[in-house]
Amino acid sequence: MTRLSVVVTFHNQADFVEQTLTSLRKAAFDDVEFVIVDDASTDSTPALLERAAASLPSVQLARTGDVPVGVSAARNLGSGLATGDWFGYLDGDDFVGPDHYRAALAAAERLKVDYLRTDHTRATGAEREVHRIPHGPRGVADAPRNGIAPAHRATSVDFPQPWTSLYHRRLYDRGLLEFPTDLRTCEDRFVTWRLHLNADSFAVVGLTSMFWRREVSGSLTRITDDRQLDFITAFDRIVEMVLADSEAERFIGKAVRNYLAMTHHHLRRTAEYGPTLSAELVARSTASYAKLPQDVLQSVYAVQDANRRRALRPIMKGI
Repeated sequence: MTRLSVVVTFHNQADFVEQTLTSLRKAAFDDVEFVIVDDASTDSTPALLERAAASLPSVQLARTGDVPVGVSAARNLGSGLATGDWFGYLDGDDFVGPDHYRAALAAAERLKVDYLRTDHTRATGAEREVHRIPHGPRGVADAPRNGIAPAHRATSVDFPQPWTSLYHRRLYDRGLLEFPTDLRTCEDRFVTWRLHLNADSFAVVGLTSMFWRREVSGSLTRITDDRQLDFITAFDRIVEMVLADSEAERFIGKAVRNYLAMTHHHLRRTAEYGPTLSAELVARSTASYAKLPQDVLQSVYAVQDANRRRALRPIMKGI
């Protein structure tokens, strides 16, 4: 049986096909398969994938259809085709080092965890910057819930990128790797919280050979339309999930702090969003904040830095 399946999703990323697949070719080994999903690309991506993928040792090619369905549905399609004991994900504009998957899989199998998290390297042009998952101790199995709290410190749950992890198939069988297809952005944060609350074990190791390409034109982090506001729906669901948990009191402060931080991030982009979308951002955030536990919201808001409190004040006053 295949030990590892790597689901790689593309949408109009012709400029990156060659480098991404070359990195996978160099990272290939026995018992790994690559499930490559094209999400209805209209540029030369499909033709490039057909040609380049032929040189991969074990590959499945799939297409979502003639209309783009988004990264969540593309990942779900790839997961359904995967045959491995372990799953990994990669976005089409990112790439990996030659030993990344071999080393990550060896660590995951040795530690016998539900999922394994790795550090990553952000690639901006020729610049490289290592970003580490803030969790310790490293290289040992731990309860994923220990990667959530405390609210005031960066923890594993603050790093939502699915491609930093390898996931055992049992998580897929439990429905924990189902990406919500109605969230056009921020789907990764919801899935990350769900995993930390529901998986039984995880570990963090110090691999830095996953490369996240930043400042890519067309990336979902760069869009300035209403897709960005899906973070509000995502956090409504995160908060609901946390409040329903037996340890809600332990984690709700962290969830609310994350929500405020994400709201602040979007408020800082209002010049890019324009007046209509910016007004919707404030109105929807205000309505959502009104549904939060108000004692928790006020206590978390009170300890934010002055700049963040100032930016969030119109929302807090509107509740």
